[in-house]
Amino acid sequence: MKTIKKTLILCLSIALVLFLNACEKDDPFKDEYEPNNSLTEAIELTLETQINASISKGDHDFYSFTVDNQEIIENALIELGNFSDNLQLVCSIYDDLGNIRVTYEGGEGTGYAIKWPTTGGTYYLEISDKSGDEEGDYTIKVTDLNDNDDNEPNDTFSQSKVISSIPATITGTIVADADANNTLGDFEFFTILVPGNVTINATATPDYPESDLTLNMEIFDENKNSIESETGGEGDVVSIAISNDSQYDAQFYVKLGGLLGSSDNGDYSITFDD
Repeated sequence: MKTIKKTLILCLSIALVLFLNACEKDDPFKDEYEPNNSLTEAIELTLETQINASISKGDHDFYSFTVDNQEIIENALIELGNFSDNLQLVCSIYDDLGNIRVTYEGGEGTGYAIKWPTTGGTYYLEISDKSGDEEGDYTIKVTDLNDNDDNEPNDTFSQSKVISSIPATITGTIVADADANNTLGDFEFFTILVPGNVTINATATPDYPESDLTLNMEIFDENKNSIESETGGEGDVVSIAISNDSQYDAQFYVKLGGLLGSSDNGDYSITFDD
């Protein structure tokens, strides 16, 4: 009797395993990247390479990508597309410490693209259906845009670009929102030596017609104390006079930031003249 029981239990166990394996094989939305259900199981994406993926009901797919921008702020373009009609995918972005930074979502059956500012390192993506009740197919691709200008890095006082002669005009690009509410954005710093009893005008201009770039500028003395600031409206020119009222040459810093409008164009020029 005991032998029959053991045999019966063994047969049932084998049957259960075969049934579960069959269910897994029959699931059309269990893709080749599973298991990738956590940060530690994240599938590493090759930059500029699109992959075809699927998501099951209640599933969460994790991916990672790595960029080497040498501490220069540049955007990674995350493209999610070719959704099954019923999917409404949510994408959460994590930093290299596993902290969630932001979450995006598109419409039902609608792909979308995200520009994410990076300074180098590894980032993680979590993809899931908003309701958790739908399943289907999608594609994902990450591209390092390398979209900043040749003046970089100039995001801090210590990195500021030195203006060696007057007049001077510098062209550049702000690739990520930078103002008092976006302190980690793509600020542009410049250092200028102003002779005694001389005034230098710093004028920043959005660099294309009908721009929706909103520029902001702040002037600091050689001790990094703020002297004056100015913020324009969409497409406005911003200008501040830097006056050295002493008889000696003095060093000043110019900090330029901006908010990108719907056009996402951050091109500008800044002119220094007396």
